[in-house]
Amino acid sequence: MLQDLPTELYEAILSHVPESELPQTTLSLTRVFPYHGISTRALFRDVRLKDAEQVLQLYRRLRKQSADNQEEDPAPTWVRTFNLETWTADAEIVLNLVQLLPNLTRLVLWIGLLVLWIGPTNFMPEHLEEMFDLRRKSQGSRCLSCVGKLEYLSFRFRPYVRQASYYHFLKGAYFDSALEAISCWPSTNLPKLSIIQDPLTTESSTSAGSDVQVAPPSVSFSSGLPKLNHDFAQPLVFFRLDTTVPELLRSDAIRLSLTSFRIRLPARSLMRSLTHAPPPNPPSFGAPVTPGEAPTYRYSVPPRNSHLPPSPYLKLLDLSTSSVSEDAIALILVRYPALTHLIADDCGILKGELGHRDGGQEWAKLSKECALAGSLRAKNREKKVKQWIEEEKTAAMNKQDATGSRGREHSQAGEGESSAAGRRRPKKGRKGLATATISLKKNDAQNHNGANTISRPRADPALFIQKIRILPPTPTLQAFSTSLVVPAGSIPAEAADILSSTNDLWERGWAEGIKILTAIRNRLRASWRTGSVRVLRFATVEEMQSGVGSASSYESDSSRPQTPDGNGGSSRSPARSISSLSSHLSGKSEMNYGEEGLGGLVDVVDESEFDVNLIGTPAGNAPVLCLAGSSEVYNPVVVRAQASSLAGSVHAGRSRPGDNLRVVRPHAEGCPHELGKDTWLDSW
Repeated sequence: MLQDLPTELYEAILSHVPESELPQTTLSLTRVFPYHGISTRALFRDVRLKDAEQVLQLYRRLRKQSADNQEEDPAPTWVRTFNLETWTADAEIVLNLVQLLPNLTRLVLWIGLLVLWIGPTNFMPEHLEEMFDLRRKSQGSRCLSCVGKLEYLSFRFRPYVRQASYYHFLKGAYFDSALEAISCWPSTNLPKLSIIQDPLTTESSTSAGSDVQVAPPSVSFSSGLPKLNHDFAQPLVFFRLDTTVPELLRSDAIRLSLTSFRIRLPARSLMRSLTHAPPPNPPSFGAPVTPGEAPTYRYSVPPRNSHLPPSPYLKLLDLSTSSVSEDAIALILVRYPALTHLIADDCGILKGELGHRDGGQEWAKLSKECALAGSLRAKNREKKVKQWIEEEKTAAMNKQDATGSRGREHSQAGEGESSAAGRRRPKKGRKGLATATISLKKNDAQNHNGANTISRPRADPALFIQKIRILPPTPTLQAFSTSLVVPAGSIPAEAADILSSTNDLWERGWAEGIKILTAIRNRLRASWRTGSVRVLRFATVEEMQSGVGSASSYESDSSRPQTPDGNGGSSRSPARSISSLSSHLSGKSEMNYGEEGLGGLVDVVDESEFDVNLIGTPAGNAPVLCLAGSSEVYNPVVVRAQASSLAGSVHAGRSRPGDNLRVVRPHAEGCPHELGKDTWLDSW
């Protein structure tokens, strides 16, 4: 009966099959009814390869042409998701395979760096650089052809080995070049980026990738290397984090599209990479340069967009297993104002005695700092605006003095020449051969065209006498996750007791922060009413996207902010002409997203903008605090954390003096792990 069904009915039947079972069901039907026109599109839509041999088989299948040898198989265009979940795949075959997939939206790569033996099945930095460097496409490079359609890009690194080798340390084989290549992409719509390095565990250091022996290195180089425990230095994945990560987050490729970012680098400090701009001239770090020649373009070009803030629309940030202190949390919230969910499991936040000093008040302090992150952001921006105005004022005064002095010099020189000419007497002798009738020197007074006039500075002069204040924004953080590690002597009889007290302190600190924030906004409201200061606020996401991202966009009197008395002149600055920033900012991107001058700021035009809404907003309730980590638990438990807890290795055991105990509770409702699972679609 099924063999008589048309193709459309087969497709209708398969549309009711769950996504997880669709490939296997389709494969079974094609095996049973090989000549009934059943579409094999579902077999290629979501590709997941877990064996190195499958990579070669898929490549051969996608390269196969139709029988008439006139058009290629459409199967490569059906692939939407490509997951490479094996550590031993041949990188050369992977490059050839990914090049054939023009419609990819999700790319997941597992990269095992084999230090002891460098052979054809290893993923080296050069392979990733060739895959992502679109600038080399004209040279025949096997780069991605689906950059404009990517919606999810994920890397998973496992570089650990069981035998010490210094090959990659000496060669400088790090994967920074892959991030640099992505930074050079054109503007994309990539919203999700994941970069993970597995923590060093027994399983990760003895995986299949660490056991492959395909091409032994030179005997003179590797002979005599002893087999060591996990105490020796393992290979690094990235070397220049302070340069590559800031450049990536500010690049045209992902800066305005990135909303979810996961970067897990065990025990690596990410605070500077996430909150600071890239250095102006990154060093070459020993790049080979021939004597007498200039460095290559790769090592001499300055970073782009270093003056712009990183990823202004980022909402989900996962820093698990990285080294992030509690002091860096508020700075991260300042740098990413749209952040709503932050995951910092096994990052060493308030670890040990620090988290339970003075009855656990550090948790209240951390929550208070998170609530006041907007106030810190406003203070930092006020300092930049004040510095910018002072620089403009100084430049205007210097230019005025310079033009005035030149005018006086020319006038004095003219008077001196006329008086000298009157006193000069003609000398005897021949004058025709020594006196020129024309002058090749132009008149400087004509060139200046009125040297006594004052040139208009880049900023409106009204800004020089005006006091500017910035309204601190309300917090956006909705959920925060970290690990609770306490000394063994501080554990109560029931684990639920310490969890309850930690949550109480967290909510208390948040309430104190909101109270202070409300008081600051009310003081600015009073100053705004009197017209003594000009109050600006940060532009919202909608305003930035629509182009209203600078306080200089107010031109007419109809846009003056109205005071309660209806008088718009008292609080309106005369510096609201577009010319105040037109020569200082170049381009819509800088005006809307940059922090130069008044970019990204708008005037407060209504008194209701000073209100703090506590109903249905993150400011009303403290963010959800989740202490479950990545584990799946249903009751509060206490486990002993090893000394290397930053690597995420935790196991149960009996406590000993000096041990730190990790308290784990069930996942809270609305915790960031729920959003993380829905976003990343994995359980790493």
